[in-house]
Amino acid sequence: MTAAAFGTVLGNIVWGLCADRIGLKKTFSIGLLMSFLFIFPLFRIPQDNYLLLGACLFGLMATNVGVGGLVPKFLYDYFPLEVRGLGTGLIYNLAATSGTFNSMAATWLGITMGLGAALTFIVAFWTATILLIIGLSIPDRLKARRESFQSTKEF
Repeated sequence: MTAAAFGTVLGNIVWGLCADRIGLKKTFSIGLLMSFLFIFPLFRIPQDNYLLLGACLFGLMATNVGVGGLVPKFLYDYFPLEVRGLGTGLIYNLAATSGTFNSMAATWLGITMGLGAALTFIVAFWTATILLIIGLSIPDRLKARRESFQSTKEF
């Protein structure tokens, strides 16, 4: 767990610096794509191989969770000042609620496919979902639609 914690801290720093250089969306996408290098082998590692397990946890947390340090900036860009607190609070609470769903889904899937495979599936599913949201520019499209609606409303 110490390796995972250090991975998260280092990931937050590295991905923050990277986002300043190449942009938020590219950095988010690269970090999440890199996390697949650690997601799939994590639950295949023998339990007594602590060094490899720690290295894999470090890498997963540095990429998948470490890039999560960019989420506040990502949300800041999409919510206007008037509703920024509401929007950010709503997103964070929905994410926390999905944690409840994820644990139930992992338990249910774990019965049929084993816990390691179930957790791999859950993490891979949400990583791919976030990549699709970013890749399809869904927040940009929603923001443009809202601005278009507001401009027609002014007339």
